[in-house]
Amino acid sequence: QVRSTWQSLADDTNARPVDNNARMESTFDTLRQGDEARQADIGAKYNAAREMSGNDLPLNHIRFIDQASREIEKDGLGPFVPSSITKVFTQMFDTPNNSRFTYEKSETLIKILNAEFKKAERAGDGNTTKVIGIIRKNLDNEVDNSIADLSGSLGQGASDGGLAGTQGAWNTARGAAKDRFQDLDSNPALKAALDDVAPDKAFDNLVLKADERDLVKLVDNLKKSPEGQQNLADLQGAAIEHFIAKASRGNDGAFSPAGLNNAISTFGNNRMKALFTPEQISRINDVKQVTDILLQQPRGAAVNHSNTASALIPFLQRI
Repeated sequence: QVRSTWQSLADDTNARPVDNNARMESTFDTLRQGDEARQADIGAKYNAAREMSGNDLPLNHIRFIDQASREIEKDGLGPFVPSSITKVFTQMFDTPNNSRFTYEKSETLIKILNAEFKKAERAGDGNTTKVIGIIRKNLDNEVDNSIADLSGSLGQGASDGGLAGTQGAWNTARGAAKDRFQDLDSNPALKAALDDVAPDKAFDNLVLKADERDLVKLVDNLKKSPEGQQNLADLQGAAIEHFIAKASRGNDGAFSPAGLNNAISTFGNNRMKALFTPEQISRINDVKQVTDILLQQPRGAAVNHSNTASALIPFLQRI
């Protein structure tokens, strides 16, 4: 009766009757599909930014370079400017007609700055990361200054907001891309899915032993689609089946309350709250409490030397 009640808890999650490898592979598929949709949305945002009217509007490259250079020299960081950036600056002065510094070209410079920053950060080169930060700050200042300079003149009447609208569109696209990369860095399940990690140990590592914050992120991702909600049900059922398995490992195969309690305790309250709904947790706790009462007495003995067990059986059947 006790074992079948716990199995009913697992079945009531609507978990599919497949093994955990299949459940995790399906979960990974859902996470990959969600990321593909997210990348498509980011691509659309970048395409929209490229179509904005303000991309061809000029920035004051002399003011930008002068202000950035002054700050760099003040801090003694001139030798640490990457050659790829020095080349861009040189082109602005050597071929001013062909290298008109437009907003669109400032976006290209941002890509170069980002790539050089990542390279310097990996190398532990603090001087180069600092000088890139100075250049990026002054580039952002120049865009703001140019918006103020052009307000009411160039770009006036543009239905998409001219230079200010263009800046907003690029910021939106970059922000969406940044959010995705931050999710990849902080979401082990999503990273495992995109890295094509084998699913055989994924349930243990990403659910049973997961940091509760990472488990919350996984659950939040899965709630976003019907496929993900089925995956969540699969993981809930798998967790309860794990508890049952841990309670059934005695030499005689008897259901062990100690084994059950240890499995639930090891999983922990925080993971329980991350994976299950409050209603599911309440039901699990009810069944756990009745299981303790029924099975912690010697076989054949009445609970507390009364017929409490007989009274609890109908309750157990209703849970």
